[in-house]
Amino acid sequence: MATNQQKQNALDALNVNPMFHMSLASKELFHSNFLYWLWKLDASMFLTLLDKLSERKDYFFNMIDTIEVKREYQHFDLCVRKKGTNEVLLVIENKVKSIPYVEQLNEYTGKLDGECKKVLLTLMQNFPDKENVEKDKWIITDYNLLATRIKECFSSITGPKKIFIDHYLEFIKQLNGLVKEWLDDYKNRKLVLLNEDIHNAAYELRLHDLYGKLCFSRVAALLKQELVKAGVDMDDISVSSSYSDQMPLFDVTIRNVIDTKTEFI
Repeated sequence: MATNQQKQNALDALNVNPMFHMSLASKELFHSNFLYWLWKLDASMFLTLLDKLSERKDYFFNMIDTIEVKREYQHFDLCVRKKGTNEVLLVIENKVKSIPYVEQLNEYTGKLDGECKKVLLTLMQNFPDKENVEKDKWIITDYNLLATRIKECFSSITGPKKIFIDHYLEFIKQLNGLVKEWLDDYKNRKLVLLNEDIHNAAYELRLHDLYGKLCFSRVAALLKQELVKAGVDMDDISVSSSYSDQMPLFDVTIRNVIDTKTEFI
């Protein structure tokens, strides 16, 4: 478990990283935009990166002249599709400021046909719903591994562009490590609610929403576990966490089985 000084060191390192501050305006879109920039920088290197992330060998690399990369296409963060068609071959879902939930992932899966590869890129490797995600449909990876793969695929880039890439790699590894420390801290101390000291430190870097969601995702997970233990039918109940009015919270949504158009929150 990391010490308070180690956590502060991680926060300080983020604070001096220009990429981190540029990401704060739109945390998840920023990462989609950076990946898209890598595509424009060198398509062959980028497609090699996609082959590594999607656990395929030379699949996308060999399709360089027949595919295109899109941001926010059909509400997917980043996707690859065949040129001139609506056929989606790969989807990358970024989860930086939010926690993955199986209901949302299943909804995305329902929109995609055929052999589309789906990659969940998340800061939380051990999110509450992870065991319920269909592993044959989603490849779950974290930003630390993304940094490793980008470094491998774009190693020949030099000059100012390399400086941008290096700052980004440093940023996502630091952020991934910080979230892992928060998770380890919670696991080892068996905490549920917010730790005020950590929250205040995160607030200084505008990461308090991420920390709050992380904490309350545990509350939601514990509540879901208790409902299942009590024998509650979960088909009509959704338990999740979110953030509103500068405060973390968890939601329980119950579908009215009589009037299916109505939900109680």
